[in-house]
Amino acid sequence: ELFPLIKPFNTNNYISNYPLSLKYNELTNWGLYSRYTIISTGPILIYYGEIISSNEMNKRYEDLYDNEDLNYILSLREHLDNNVVIVSNFDATTHGGLARYINHSCSPNCEVIMFRPLANQLFGIPLIKPIRTIAPGEEITIDYGYNEINNSNNNVISKSKKRKPCHCKADSCRVYLPNN
Repeated sequence: ELFPLIKPFNTNNYISNYPLSLKYNELTNWGLYSRYTIISTGPILIYYGEIISSNEMNKRYEDLYDNEDLNYILSLREHLDNNVVIVSNFDATTHGGLARYINHSCSPNCEVIMFRPLANQLFGIPLIKPIRTIAPGEEITIDYGYNEINNSNNNVISKSKKRKPCHCKADSCRVYLPNN
């Protein structure tokens, strides 16, 4: 086990410092909501998932997830000193906790930070941390990434797949979910 102190998701233990609830809506499917005020003092969730390579992630998108309207892969790119980039991919589809239900917003209330308990540790632990106070009943959101496509045919990723619309309703909404 890479992280023996991290326990898998258990319905009796939300693995969170704050009580959260799952709610369903027709536009975004499942979402994670705060039941109480959350003050941005520290991480509130761990993003649990199977650590996979970028090649495996791409294979799963092609073979498993492209036919579905949802997936639970978190892919992080960390830009370190000396132009070093570490890419970490976590697939929470079959082995994940509540954080997999966090939806996208172009104006999020949380961010993902990578925690490495040991110096020079290759694998980190993705933590969800509020970037502002979150009100009771407010959905927990993160920004899935930046849209890189900027052309006249902006709604097409490939010949076979259309871009998914964003439903965040933020003033700064980028219209489509990030595609990378």
